[in-house]
Amino acid sequence: MTTPTRRVLVLDRLRLATTRSTPAATLAALATDTNWRVRESVADHPSTPAAALALLAHDRRGRVRGAAALHPSTPADTLAQLESDRSECVLDRLASNPSTPPATLALLATRCYREVREHVAQNPSTPSDTLALLATDGSWGVRYAVATHPSTTADTLALLATDGEETVRRAVARS
Repeated sequence: MTTPTRRVLVLDRLRLATTRSTPAATLAALATDTNWRVRESVADHPSTPAAALALLAHDRRGRVRGAAALHPSTPADTLAQLESDRSECVLDRLASNPSTPPATLALLATRCYREVREHVAQNPSTPSDTLALLATDGSWGVRYAVATHPSTTADTLALLATDGEETVRRAVARS
């Protein structure tokens, strides 16, 4: 059972982890906090140092790893390692991060989770060859995202112009 004193201490640490002016050194120290909500807030904080984000990317809690996967300052090698994570939440956030390396996005494009593939197709850093692969995806939502992506090539748009889903064809016509 949590005592009232312990609860106040957790709330104080949580407040530190969510305050914009908290120094990077304090955030780094809070990255090893015993409370996962504090660690998740540290992973969300814009001033969290890269080394702390690398640590948080390997946290036992998926929500903490997911927050680190979405952070723009998480090191590229750490983001690449997260590709093998089993949590859909982590993979979804990794696919949404514009800092995710193109090779990692290409691997994520082959995952079984539709939402992950859709976020890869929406990611501004996704290379055109990965978009071409996703243009044949079984989900019309993924194909729609490819059709609306600014890096989709003319050849891929031509393929999508004959798509069986009217929404995808309309998206191509607007491109």
